[in-house]
Amino acid sequence: MPPPPALKKKSATKNPPMFSQEYLIQNH
Repeated sequence: MPPPPALKKKSATKNPPMFSQEYLIQNH
């Protein structure tokens, strides 16, 4: 299940992809 576009865009824009993945794992 892909993350919402808002979260993905915010994470990709503000933080690197690695942090984005970690944030997603912790958020889920």
